[in-house]
Amino acid sequence: RSSDLSDLRVLIADDMLPMRNLLKMMLRKFGVKEFIMAEDGQEAINLFTKAVEKGNRPDLVLLDIDMPKVSGLEALQQLREIDSRVFITMVSANSAEESVTEAKQHTVNGFLVKPIRSIQMEALLRGFQAYQKSQQ
Repeated sequence: RSSDLSDLRVLIADDMLPMRNLLKMMLRKFGVKEFIMAEDGQEAINLFTKAVEKGNRPDLVLLDIDMPKVSGLEALQQLREIDSRVFITMVSANSAEESVTEAKQHTVNGFLVKPIRSIQMEALLRGFQAYQKSQQ
């Protein structure tokens, strides 16, 4: 691995515990150590806001599109209002064109389609690192 991801803080929001655990396990393989886990979009917004207030904003956010209370797309919109520069990736089995289009309108940084493979995660992390460099 060319770059160290051990300082990365990742917020994972998915209403399915097995998917949250899978994403966490995949990211751990790439060296990520710090995770914030949310069961729905509202919890993701709340946890993100608290982390920002404490000065330890997540570097990367993975949002499932289809979640109860607040959908991933709604959460994406609200997270963008809190911090326009955070790297947000939508995660979904639903790669329906309207979902992708709506996510792009809210300047999503990435899209992972379930079932997620390690090579997709690696490509996403490379994109994230390129984005980080462009923001410096």
